[in-house]
Amino acid sequence: MILAEDLSRHLVYERQPIGGNAMAAFLTGCRELLATAGERRRLRMELARPEPVDGARLAAVASISDRRPTSGA
Repeated sequence: MILAEDLSRHLVYERQPIGGNAMAAFLTGCRELLATAGERRRLRMELARPEPVDGARLAAVASISDRRPTSGA
């Protein structure tokens, strides 16, 4: 609510361009409130991310150093 009031005050009542610091604060507030489509999409992707692979499955993957020949051939 305060975020919208501040932006409105800058645009409507003062009729002055928004400064760089005020715009950065406004955009940060929008991100924190998930007010932008990009932030909502990012949250959706984060929630849909699969669980990390456990150590036993990682050990089953062959290392590229295991495939390299040890001789100079």
